[in-house]
Amino acid sequence: MNKHLFIAGMEKCGTTALASWFVNQGLAEFLVPNIKEPYIYARTDFGSFPLGGNYKKDWLLDASVGYSRNPAAIARMPEHDCRVVLCFRNPWERTWSAYRMYKLDPKELIKNVIMGPKWKKCPFTETALMCYPAKSRPFIEKYCAAERTRLQEGDFLSRLYYERDFLHVRRTYPFFSILQASSFRLPLGNILGKFAPRDVFVVSLSRLRDATLRNRFVHDLLGMEGEYPEIPKKFVLEGRDIGEEKPDFTRPEFDGMRSAFRYDLQEFRSLIEREGIATDYLDFDALQRNIM
Repeated sequence: MNKHLFIAGMEKCGTTALASWFVNQGLAEFLVPNIKEPYIYARTDFGSFPLGGNYKKDWLLDASVGYSRNPAAIARMPEHDCRVVLCFRNPWERTWSAYRMYKLDPKELIKNVIMGPKWKKCPFTETALMCYPAKSRPFIEKYCAAERTRLQEGDFLSRLYYERDFLHVRRTYPFFSILQASSFRLPLGNILGKFAPRDVFVVSLSRLRDATLRNRFVHDLLGMEGEYPEIPKKFVLEGRDIGEEKPDFTRPEFDGMRSAFRYDLQEFRSLIEREGIATDYLDFDALQRNIM
């Protein structure tokens, strides 16, 4: 019987590199061939989505990083023989990386974001369309286009303020959010609402550069013994100029966001301690840089 491996978050935290590494090392195969992020459990046609039955590996990998922020998708995920990985990165670095990615033209996204050959338009628009009824899709496309224009015309700081105010008023983030995946506590809490702590792994890819930790990670996660090579970095945005310099996150104008990140990190650590989740593969020093 096949087992399920989910990389359920977070965007811009090394999930593409980790997913590719699992497949290239023969540790797992994609649940949907050649597709890193199929979003099967978030789709409106869930239940009728065809899955291949000729799998060669025990572990089937679905690296749809939006699952951890989607309680409905989590409810549909299989309960048995599952492991869930959440990758975390310093919130400032992750937010800036997401901002740079969303600044790219949709054609550049298709070319540079490694999500599989099925993407015909902006992959984030297409992912959103999977998750809404057909009747809503013209409105979703219109909204996506408006948000993309807002991103293209603004700068990093104005985007932060916009998303902060949007969340305050609407209790949700806008599409193409650069902040949504920079929180730690909420996605982990969502996942722990269904999965036992022993089946949930919190990871910073920087920790897996250590060979001993990397080999132990594979054993703890998948039950496999071996000596495994380094996880190659995938610089999706390398060499891409968005016309803005990387901000100095220590500046006073970022203090409000810094306070929010600090509180979230404290709550994240409290949840981990309360649930008894192992932190061997989490780099807290990196996570709290320019925050604490």
